[in-house]
Amino acid sequence: MSIVDILIATRNDNDQALRKTLNSIQRSSFLNMRVLLVNDSDHPINKNALSSGNIPIKIVENLTCKGLTASLIMAVNESNADYYARA
Repeated sequence: MSIVDILIATRNDNDQALRKTLNSIQRSSFLNMRVLLVNDSDHPINKNALSSGNIPIKIVENLTCKGLTASLIMAVNESNADYYARA
């Protein structure tokens, strides 16, 4: 179990922004965290946009586009961390 889950909701329309965000998180010196990435789109997430670093990334798929707030609530429901961070 991670202490911090970083919550990200994306519509997968900007791979470059997602890649920059994940790379920034990967450069963190805090090790006990993971990324919960909610795909709020009907298109799959481009796996090339995901950085391969030391922080695990869990992808949560919405079956329909629900919007930012519902996607973040979905991420919180998937989490078992002590704390959340929003990216």
